[in-house]
Amino acid sequence: MALFYRPSGQSGGILQQDHYYRFADLCFRHLKGAYDQHNEVKQHMWIKSIDNDNPRYGREEYLRAMTSLNFAESEEFTQSLAALAFNHVWLLSSANFYRQEHIRQKPINQNVVLPARHCKNPIEIAKVVCPELTDDMKDLHDMRNTIMHFVDSDKKTRPLTEVNFDYAYNITKSVWTVYCALLCLYGLQPDSDSWKIQTQRYELP
Repeated sequence: MALFYRPSGQSGGILQQDHYYRFADLCFRHLKGAYDQHNEVKQHMWIKSIDNDNPRYGREEYLRAMTSLNFAESEEFTQSLAALAFNHVWLLSSANFYRQEHIRQKPINQNVVLPARHCKNPIEIAKVVCPELTDDMKDLHDMRNTIMHFVDSDKKTRPLTEVNFDYAYNITKSVWTVYCALLCLYGLQPDSDSWKIQTQRYELP
């Protein structure tokens, strides 16, 4: 299933569709970057077992490994932050695109529920299409508040210390599940193994 999905016979909202497709691609590219750096971190974690009274401490190999570890940890964090931010954008953008496409249909499919706040944030989208993932979408929305506004003492934020590849991967998988449920809401059937197809495109686990 391609993210760039245009139902046959419909041509409206192409810019909105292109917007969500491109931001989804950015999300997965950064997630792949976080994954690569996550693996780099694991390669250099041995350095943390070296105490400062160990003869290896301070040697050239130690210093090289420490430099590589610090760089990989920083990059994993940065790429994970970017993936989370783009997750938030592309889910809202895709929800708005399909909502607009639905409204353009005449007559409108009355089986589709369109509450007024349907596309305000991931929490509201999940409430409609995937209630069991509402908590994950709240985590994403709160993390977005932290990333964009750098406020970490409010109940609507999340601590940045949680951010790494595993966290970003799990949130992205939940966003993908919500997205597929959103497609089903509008009568579009994703491939049964769409997550596997998507992750293989970006060489993700």
